Order: sequence, then structure tokens, then C-alpha cells
Amino acid sequence: MHTDTRLLGPKRINNFLFAKKLWDIDRNADSIMEDYFSDLYGSVAEDVEQLYTHLEFALSNIKQLRYWHHLPERITEGLQPLFDKEHFQLESASAAINDGVDLADSLNAISQSCQIMDALLNQDLKADVRERLLLDNQHLKYGMNTLFYYDALARATLAYNSEDMP
Repeated sequence: MHTDTRLLGPKRINNFLFAKKLWDIDRNADSIMEDYFSDLYGSVAEDVEQLYTHLEFALSNIKQLRYWHHLPERITEGLQPLFDKEHFQLESASAAINDGVDLADSLNAISQSCQIMDALLNQDLKADVRERLLLDNQHLKYGMNTLFYYDALARATLAYNSEDMP
């Protein structure tokens, strides 16, 4: 496991869980996560946990997007259809089998995370919690911008390749 050593933001949670499980492999992961949120975010722990739930869902398909579906390469090489996997589509879709998180689902979930973050940052928070949230927010905005970039690029490619383009 490659472990970042600074400016972790939301990646901090993986290192926290990893370290705690190394010390006690039998400890329940849900209990560890409960400690994580309460210890690091105090009075806003429940809101941050909700934010992280949306964020985890939003990014659950990032490897699918980048490495398994090869969206950047499909765009560059002009491969059609652009979204050729039943379980990964541009718009929200449900498949009887092989259903997955579509790009529109990711955009919706990360937008929900950002709304929660904005509300949190508008609160009067302890300095250490605010500092932690501001770092989390930098990573969150980067993830949001990446997803919206992929969405815009896919939509522009689809429009360019459509018969409706002059």
C-alpha cells in the first residue's frame, strides 16, 4: 500500500482504518469508523460521515471510468459507442444484471457531498475541525472538478460525433 504522508484530506480515512486493523485485526470496521468521525470531527461527525458516504459512492466507479472503461482512450481513439459497458453509462440507467454507478450518479453524489461541505464550512467550528474540513474540501473540489470534466468531455465528444452537429 502506498501511503501518503501529508495533506491527506479524505484519504486519511483509509490510513486510519488500515492502521487500526493492523493493531487489532478482529476489531469491527464500523466501530473504527465511528471513532474516526467522532475523534476528528467532533460535533459535526454525523454530517461529515454523511458527506463521506456520498463521496465514497461518487468515486466508487473512478477506476471503472479511468482504467477499465478507458474513457479518455475511447474519446481519443474515437471508439463508438463511447459508453459500451452495460454497467457504466453516461446517464443514470438500471440494468437487470451488471448494474453499476453511472457517471450521472457520481455527479449527483459528489454534488451532495459538496452541499454538505458548504453547510459545514458555514458553521462556527473549532479551529482544528475547520482546518481538517478545509483540507478535505480541497480534495473534494478536485474530485468534483475531475468528474465534471469527464462528463463535459464525454458530452462534447458525443455531440461532436452526432449527426446533429453541423
